[in-house]
Amino acid sequence: MTSSETRPTRRAVLSGALSSLSAICVAGAPIISSGRALAGASQPVWSASSSHVIDPRDGILTAPGIVTFQRGAFQMQGIARGEFQRRAAFLDAVFSPDGTRFVASTGIGIARKWRLPGRDAERFRAEETDTFGSSDESVGAINAIKWSNDGRLIMYAEGWNLVRFFAADDLHYFGSVFYRGVVGCDFSDDSQNYMLFSNHSIDIFDLNDRKTHSFPTAPIRSPVVKAVLVGGVSKVATLHDNGVVAIWDASSGSILQHFRVRVQRGGQGISGAIDVTRQGKALVASMGSATAVLWDIEKEEKIMVLEGHEDIITMANFSRDGRFIVTSSFDNSAKIWETDSGNLVRNLPGHRESVLSARFSHDGWRILTTSRDRTARLWTASG
Repeated sequence: MTSSETRPTRRAVLSGALSSLSAICVAGAPIISSGRALAGASQPVWSASSSHVIDPRDGILTAPGIVTFQRGAFQMQGIARGEFQRRAAFLDAVFSPDGTRFVASTGIGIARKWRLPGRDAERFRAEETDTFGSSDESVGAINAIKWSNDGRLIMYAEGWNLVRFFAADDLHYFGSVFYRGVVGCDFSDDSQNYMLFSNHSIDIFDLNDRKTHSFPTAPIRSPVVKAVLVGGVSKVATLHDNGVVAIWDASSGSILQHFRVRVQRGGQGISGAIDVTRQGKALVASMGSATAVLWDIEKEEKIMVLEGHEDIITMANFSRDGRFIVTSSFDNSAKIWETDSGNLVRNLPGHRESVLSARFSHDGWRILTTSRDRTARLWTASG
């Protein structure tokens, strides 16, 4: 990929605009940077948990064909109410840092923002507050969606060439970055940088749209399926179509370590999953398989294999303290694993079709799953 193929549409898409935004603090997170629980703090117990179904068809806005875009409204053309409900179902969803909201991606280039009740609320009610994104039906699905850890920005990659940025509070549209063949995106843990990647390259930018790191992934000779930043912006972990997992030095573009996970079923459209602990010490990965490999980054060795799903794993996500892993699968379930032992802590059944994503809230007390059955489920630990 040449430098001309990967470029912002305008200089400093995000610069300056962020100075007026207030940060959202993560309240009551029972973790510290070492990954150990705070002494005396109550801890989530995932062996016993409750769940609530969130059906996007129940939360359709008064005018479901209207999307917020550049502070205005654009009528989506050619999508009737029923079609909007079907195609605007959840594909992936991420929590806000404070856990009071989530934003979900869809297959028609728009995103949906919801407000959640508190964990101690007597009555569960999830309320859809905004539908936002592109008014152009031809842009395609949202490939990846991220909410920055400081709570200020929402970023998503749509179609194959555009990445859009919004203010999380009022959904003010900051602008877009052109990135040919974009597959996914990620924010750095300090929210000061963002990463974009295609099947063959990795690029990291600061919030002034200055490219700080860039390297091709050609040495692996297999397309990148997923990528995540490792403990900052100095390292990147990539998952490839052939099952290779590589950790790269972002400055030099050299491979620091790599290993291979078993690919039981490959081909176009087959899901892969990768995540790294916030501390950058452990990694979990799966590619076209019902099993996932837990890898020790510091010792450069396999810790264990997580076995229990009956079909391909679609996503894997560490809790922010690194104590648990949640995985989703084509087998209509999600599962919670204990990182230290690899033990299966809880099976999360209930979806009627493939579960496409599963993520922890920042405080570790909730999990949000999305499914092809067009619903999301909010799971809450006891404790």
